[in-house]
Amino acid sequence: MREKGVIFDWGGVLDRTVDYSYRIAWDHRLGREPGTVERTVHGIEAWRLLQLGSLAEDDYRAAVREALAISAEETMQLLGDFYQGDQVDTSLLNFVRSLHAHSEVRTGLLSNNAHFLHKRLDETRARDAFDAVVVSADIGAMKPDPATYQAVLQALDLPAEQCIFIDDSPANVAGARSIGMAAIHFTASVDVQTEVKGWLW
Repeated sequence: MREKGVIFDWGGVLDRTVDYSYRIAWDHRLGREPGTVERTVHGIEAWRLLQLGSLAEDDYRAAVREALAISAEETMQLLGDFYQGDQVDTSLLNFVRSLHAHSEVRTGLLSNNAHFLHKRLDETRARDAFDAVVVSADIGAMKPDPATYQAVLQALDLPAEQCIFIDDSPANVAGARSIGMAAIHFTASVDVQTEVKGWLW
């Protein structure tokens, strides 16, 4: 068979928030409505710029601090707690590793994220599951910009029609399809492993 590529998103697919209590606890601590902290940390313009690699982490933390009107020390504590409820899907990651072991399959990671994703990949020992890792902050572009998909295709040295992309964002899935890739919209009800195997073999 021709070599094929299977490309995964990170946040929301391989690494998901399973416990929101840490974030909600900060909402209560700050006397804010539930969801305020999450909307701030991942909703302000500074977060988008951080993912584009055009804003330093110190400046991002300053923006969070200003938006929530808290101290620098509280900001560091909050951001440290924010991801405590995130958990890597070990079953799905092991599936990626099993694909990576096939000589006919190349595995890729394409994530809209900040530079600190690299630390997370090292901490979870996930990096070795991929032939190529492309993070938006490293290339200055975010999905669904076609440049992001082209970057991972180039890193894998494969054409779009020989790759499938898995993402939890409908817009990002549509972006992959628009350049000729197959794609799966990841949801809790989708059997990704079966669908990927069916596409591959």
